[in-house]
Amino acid sequence: MKNYSLIIRIILVSFITVIIFSCNNRPEEEINVSDMLENSLSSVVTIKIKSKGLVKKVFGFADTGISNVAYKKILNIGDAAGTGSGFIINFNGKKYVITNSHVIDKVIENTGNISAFSYSRKEYQLELIGGDSFYDLAVLKFIDENTGEITSLPFSSGVYKIGEEVYAIGNPLGNFPYTVTQGIISAKNRPGYTAKTGYLQTTAMLSEGNSGGPLINKKGELVGINTLISESGHQLNFALESKIIKKVIKDIINYGRVKRIYIGLEIIQDYQYYIDENDNLQMCLIDEIPRINSVIPNSPASKVLQNIKGAKILKANGIEITSNEDLLGIFETLKPKDTLYLELEKNDYIEKYFIITDELSKEKLSDIATFYFSNHYEINLTNDEEGNVILNYPYRGYKNNTFQLYDSRRKIFKDYIPRGEQAYIIAMGDFYNMDFWRINELSDLGSTLRLTGLNGQIYFMDYDGKTTYIIRVLLSNKKDMISKTLLN
Repeated sequence: MKNYSLIIRIILVSFITVIIFSCNNRPEEEINVSDMLENSLSSVVTIKIKSKGLVKKVFGFADTGISNVAYKKILNIGDAAGTGSGFIINFNGKKYVITNSHVIDKVIENTGNISAFSYSRKEYQLELIGGDSFYDLAVLKFIDENTGEITSLPFSSGVYKIGEEVYAIGNPLGNFPYTVTQGIISAKNRPGYTAKTGYLQTTAMLSEGNSGGPLINKKGELVGINTLISESGHQLNFALESKIIKKVIKDIINYGRVKRIYIGLEIIQDYQYYIDENDNLQMCLIDEIPRINSVIPNSPASKVLQNIKGAKILKANGIEITSNEDLLGIFETLKPKDTLYLELEKNDYIEKYFIITDELSKEKLSDIATFYFSNHYEINLTNDEEGNVILNYPYRGYKNNTFQLYDSRRKIFKDYIPRGEQAYIIAMGDFYNMDFWRINELSDLGSTLRLTGLNGQIYFMDYDGKTTYIIRVLLSNKKDMISKTLLN
């Protein structure tokens, strides 16, 4: 009888275990992806730019379904000077349009030059609130807030899984609005052109015109904003992740810009370089760890770090550092007045320091530009009455030929000899992509130095009163060396 009771108990326990296991392993409720995508179309818009300049401003249905209206007719925007994609978010009960800053940063005038088309081809006038060139994000508001047909996308939780299915929606080539492509998240925390961290790599196919469109998951939640395509042999697609988007747009809506910290450090990593037969820079890393090259006077760092030039940065806020990008990622998580903890090594001696950060303002950006050019190239910077930034050249020229002139006829760079005592910086940026930011004042120059310094080289348009030249500046004072530079 005892054995019989034992057998009964074993059977009951096994039966209950099977039931519990089955309940815990039931497949998730099936999601109808087609319905999700159709519902998401009403949160996506096509951005139209009526007129734009050559250089950027540096910054922050009817029937039975929506798709029947969205694809019913061709969207006629043939008179547009530029197009892109965008999507709608809801912030404190109000709808905003989010897109990439590179979609709208060449707009000549804010008012009347930017509009968005909904899925029904209705045009809405937009006004720029602010943007951030570092993260390539812009926030716009509807001038007429009667936008009942337009819905908003919810943010995802910010937890991204490799292999997770995602969908990109946008207007590829400017002619095919509401195109949906499918893929997976293939990698996380990739670098972008300006922001060096925080991009999701995806196999969802993107084309020119997809910029600013949403990347969503199977639940219809925002995972990222489609921003960057790399075509070095094979196309790779990148989207800035939603948790960064959420932080950036909150700052832009509340303050008009992203609030960042100012420390007052120039941090470099040196590379050996040579120019190949195609005039491309080839580089080999010399410094395994970033090091402090200089401290900007009257900055938060100058109050703490004395005689510290050449010190290696081992850790920041307890996190091991191996690159400038590591440091930048930490800096971007901090707010003004936060404390930055640094563990530095100099002459085999390790010491810890803490710096109370300040806010990166226009004045501080001007300080960065003025300090950098005077410290490294003995160039004084001034503004003329019309707002142009002027480089006041020294008579004896430059050290180690770090300034090079681009010869468009022969398509090569050669040593640059300044023409006269002064030159105007009209714009600065990336020559190979013809991606230049307009320089109107010293703070613009400081912003652009921060955007491009990590590339180890900058390009600027130099105007001598008669001719415009493109100049390449290699960020190093050493022969055959290039310094990837973080200015913060």
